Amino acid sequence: MIKTRGLITKVQPYKDNHLMINIYSQDHGKKSLIVFGGKSKKKRSSMIVGSINNFEFSTKDNVCKLSEVQLSHNWFLYNKHQLKLIDYACYMIDRLLFIEDNNSLVIEAYEELVNNLNGKKEYMISFFILELNILKSSGYEPNLSYPIISKILPIENYKDQDLRTLFNLLDQNKEFQLIFFNFLGKIIERVLQNLNIKIPTSRNQIHEKSN
Repeated sequence: MIKTRGLITKVQPYKDNHLMINIYSQDHGKKSLIVFGGKSKKKRSSMIVGSINNFEFSTKDNVCKLSEVQLSHNWFLYNKHQLKLIDYACYMIDRLLFIEDNNSLVIEAYEELVNNLNGKKEYMISFFILELNILKSSGYEPNLSYPIISKILPIENYKDQDLRTLFNLLDQNKEFQLIFFNFLGKIIERVLQNLNIKIPTSRNQIHEKSN
């Protein structure tokens, strides 16, 4: 039996009263697991897309024996933009990340994002950090050098890939956040097109003028 902590990225019906779930964990990558009786009220409540759970499963038949929620998003308190954000993040992780990666910071970045959302704190910076980590873990680290960033933002004293300076600037200005949001969107669009992956419309519905 394998024990791991992972993010549920997809849930779909499987035969009679069961579920098929996709999870992503740092130490096992992407796994598709069968949850027998998953549609029951008791089990279904812990099988929510976007929740981080402790899992126990068999490698022989990929049957999930145990799932305990460790971090869930308070979806009933989220606005439509924030709900789309969770859907989008899980879609990207499900479609782009497959193998285990002990150096990946995706789960950590996702946790920070959900904690900010649950705490009703500013969350766009943590969203950018998550997107960048998803791209990095999938082998597509964008060029954030000074010549590139200075074309879209009035940034000074910026060294190549100096994300702290970049995010400090973005944190102070909603207009700059939207510019960087659109900049990252174009990069992601190219990546997904190259991989022949459908571009999710939900990303365009994430950003709002005031969050």
